[in-house]
Amino acid sequence: MKLTPIRVFAGLFILIGLFLMVRLGSGVPGVDPRVPTAAPGSTAAPVGYVSRAELGDAWPLTVDDGVLACRDGSVTFTAGGNSYAVNGTAKTATSLPDIDAIWADDPSTPGLKINIAPLIERGLALCR
Repeated sequence: MKLTPIRVFAGLFILIGLFLMVRLGSGVPGVDPRVPTAAPGSTAAPVGYVSRAELGDAWPLTVDDGVLACRDGSVTFTAGGNSYAVNGTAKTATSLPDIDAIWADDPSTPGLKINIAPLIERGLALCR
């Protein structure tokens, strides 16, 4: 294969196009290119998926599973079509209801809730 100016130009054009797609995103409205998603038709769990089965007795919520997300330090949790503010940043920066609505009581200590820090830490890792 002979290297011609047309082929060099075409190769550069493709590389520039790929670079712009990566830097500027997919161009699809509502899709954040920085957040990986499962491939279409895939049965893989969405990024941020967490469940009672995964955390066992440390599961701090009254629902069995959901999806954590993080944007600008605001950790949110979505389950059954409802979203909740998980950390203090989300509680002040969003209009979402507080996670208290589905935060489980600690059965070993009346008046306290189960430690929610593992969900907050996992959610914040999604911002990085």
